[in-house]
Amino acid sequence: MKTVIIGFTLILFPFKALAMPDTTECDKKYYEHLKLHKLREGLLINEELPILIGGFKKLAEKLTYSDSARVAGIEGTVFTWFLVDTNGTVKCSRVIKGLGYGLDEAALRVVKEAKFKAVEIKGKRYEKAMILPIRFTLKKNDNKK
Repeated sequence: MKTVIIGFTLILFPFKALAMPDTTECDKKYYEHLKLHKLREGLLINEELPILIGGFKKLAEKLTYSDSARVAGIEGTVFTWFLVDTNGTVKCSRVIKGLGYGLDEAALRVVKEAKFKAVEIKGKRYEKAMILPIRFTLKKNDNKK
């Protein structure tokens, strides 16, 4: 029996790719997103968000708690960054801050499998970068120490 409690917060910023040498396209988009995040720190930004098809409950159902994390009693939040392309597919993803013990991989797996309704403004679709914190919490009876 798996018991996982997760919390979600979406943070979204538009971006343009930087021309940086020796980096992948995904790296370029990630670094541009970080650059814009610093520029907009403290500002409330009202933008269209990609809509998660099936909702967060469906995403949470796919999330698994690794045995090593359960045995070690590891709890906390894995921060994931990903890019939703114009088709609503997750194009690139990475862990910004992880916990280890297989929880980073579990978080990335569900993010990569997620499908979104892409942002469409005036008939044009846009790529959007998102940050999704995924919280892992054990219930008292789940710790197998």
